[in-house]
Amino acid sequence: MILGRIFVFALAAALAAPASGKELSVDRITALPALTGTAPVRPAWSRDSRRIAFLWNDRGMPFRDVWVADEESGAPRRVTDLDQEPKDDSASQGGAFGQDPLAALTRAFAERTRGGVSDLVWTPDGSALVFVLEGNLFRVRSEGGATEQLTVSRASRSQLAFSPDGAFLSWVEEGDLWLWNQANQERVRATSIGVPAIGVVPGARYSRLDREIVSYRWSPDSRHLALEIDDRTNVRKEPIPNYLGEATHTRHLRRDYPGENDFVRAVEVYSIADAKRVRPDLGDFTYRLVNSYGWAPEGPLRLFVDQVSQDAVHRWLWLFNPEDGALRQLWHDERETRNSARLTSSLWRSDGAAILFTSDRDGRHHLHSLALADGTVRQLTGGEWSVVSPAFGGPWVDASARAREVFFVATRKSPYERQVYRMPESGGPPVEVTSLPGVHTPALSPDGTRLALLHSSDVVPPELYVVGAAGGAAERRLTTSPPAEFQEYDWVEARYVTFPSGVDGTTIHGRLQEPAGIDRRDRGRKYPAILGPVYSNTVRNQWPGLTGAFQQYLVERGYLVLQVDIRGSSGYGRKFREDLFLDYGGIDVEDLASGAAYLKSLPYVDPDRVGIWGWSYGGLLTTTSLFKKPGVYAAGAAGAPATNVWHALTGQTENLRRPDTHPEAYRRSSAASYAEDLEDPLMLVHGLQDDVVLFKDSVTLAEKLMLLGKNFDFVILPSATHSYGLKDYVARFVLTKVAEHFDRHLGPGPRASPQR
Repeated sequence: MILGRIFVFALAAALAAPASGKELSVDRITALPALTGTAPVRPAWSRDSRRIAFLWNDRGMPFRDVWVADEESGAPRRVTDLDQEPKDDSASQGGAFGQDPLAALTRAFAERTRGGVSDLVWTPDGSALVFVLEGNLFRVRSEGGATEQLTVSRASRSQLAFSPDGAFLSWVEEGDLWLWNQANQERVRATSIGVPAIGVVPGARYSRLDREIVSYRWSPDSRHLALEIDDRTNVRKEPIPNYLGEATHTRHLRRDYPGENDFVRAVEVYSIADAKRVRPDLGDFTYRLVNSYGWAPEGPLRLFVDQVSQDAVHRWLWLFNPEDGALRQLWHDERETRNSARLTSSLWRSDGAAILFTSDRDGRHHLHSLALADGTVRQLTGGEWSVVSPAFGGPWVDASARAREVFFVATRKSPYERQVYRMPESGGPPVEVTSLPGVHTPALSPDGTRLALLHSSDVVPPELYVVGAAGGAAERRLTTSPPAEFQEYDWVEARYVTFPSGVDGTTIHGRLQEPAGIDRRDRGRKYPAILGPVYSNTVRNQWPGLTGAFQQYLVERGYLVLQVDIRGSSGYGRKFREDLFLDYGGIDVEDLASGAAYLKSLPYVDPDRVGIWGWSYGGLLTTTSLFKKPGVYAAGAAGAPATNVWHALTGQTENLRRPDTHPEAYRRSSAASYAEDLEDPLMLVHGLQDDVVLFKDSVTLAEKLMLLGKNFDFVILPSATHSYGLKDYVARFVLTKVAEHFDRHLGPGPRASPQR
């Protein structure tokens, strides 16, 4: 029987093998250099709008250097070459592996996966770039050459910026704002907000600062800075044990639970002249969150602050003048069922006479204008499409050449794409600026005439493009990240499908990938199928990172792979999102079951070989699906499953509200409340160092499953935090385990349909 099973698997794999091209493997998709390349990040325009600086590695290694592309020629050139060969210190450590083999392997991993430059900014005259490398500041001329080290103490430095007048270089260091006077070369710590992190693990930094500046904005006159501050000093300390090393030790993480109001999020204004900070009284900072903020581009000094309540019910817009302390509430919106307030954004109109903001007041996220003079709100865009969240670029105004236009990213072309549009600030027909199918994240040039774009699609990993802001022209590609080997594989494009919900008939959207050469008319062979990784907002024409390569691997082995935009996903309107209200593990699990039913309705899918897997919230969806829907799935793999939402982060009160006011929603939404009906093969995977979903929750669930007499697999990742993809060896291990789980319980590739 065992030999027969091996033969069937081998035959199935052979039948599912690609018609041409090389065969993918988990080892290859997790190895270095990366098969899909290293994506360019952080594009930054020079002030004259003629050049784009960005961080990139053209050899597929993690270490990113500084690159510059001339907008006219478009040829990128590397201006730093800072990655050095790892130092072999094995001799000093006591032999090939040293006295501690684990420590030696860990050091080798750290050297191999150095991330390189992490931030950069142009000098005001465009002659040089200042950047951060492994905690220190450096400067290099824009044409390249020797680098100049500006600081000698390694620290957590980020958010480089020059003041509008070029007088100061600013950055955040260990949670505090620092200023470097370019005239006298004096460096000063402007604030004393940050404090040392607690519970630091040797060789790596995991803990957050107790207090820190999370973002800041210079005023147009360079005399003030607006600071967004997080303060966790009163938040509970969560112990997280670490069993690696000579002795077990515990780090403590400032981490809040839903219903706790100890986390302060505030906005302050810092004055350059007298080094004083002023905090406007915007209400309870443990309940009200900072959504966005910005300085008026024209007129008197004014700052708007966009606030949302922790439970998403309320939203406020404020106007603050730091010079005289005047504070005015401009607008307040309230809706009891809202569960996505932070999908919105705000910005100034270029003349400073109005605030432009996104809102779903008409059922879709659209742009609105709020006049400061009389408080009138006017909707600027409309239709059965959405201006998408700031995570995809958001809308903004350029205050120079195109000062009377607003640019935004929207689903107007397709719910599966994110294209850039422009239109007059006063409203009017949107003009499409981008046209390549896929998802765009834009950066507008200072003169408002060009866009730098990070773009990807189903079969094209992220690359840097440039396009004219007027629209009507094709995007011009500046980078090619994957190695030539990438073209030797058969990458399968997705089909976008719809099917009705089995509960209420709502149209559900899916992203389906099928093995190359599959004959959909052939009912004689039945293929296995996998839902996953399951999560919200997955049905996008974009490269899904490491999981995208893994999906391709599964498809190549003869699995159909389906992702479903469950209730709560954005881009389909307010009702679709708010159907999830108070109902994790409810309607979302039903939408996934509808996806499974759709797969089983396909004549070439084996209804007895459908699996499901997901990570984090996707792990909650996977475990709950197996607990509530026995027999629907042949197997499930749940990574870092959020099975106890009482231990979620406070952000989950957006959808679940507080546990003291809605305890039944928390019980109903926690997979740990179920498990009695589990009958299908389940594999739990969790990192011991997870700082988002606590490892203790998987341990608790495992104990319950054993008490119930259930059989399951439990895979432990000793050094992993929440994301398995941060370490290549962890990713290789996890994806191998997931693939083996489905191979064991579903079997890869088609099988002959039984005669009926």
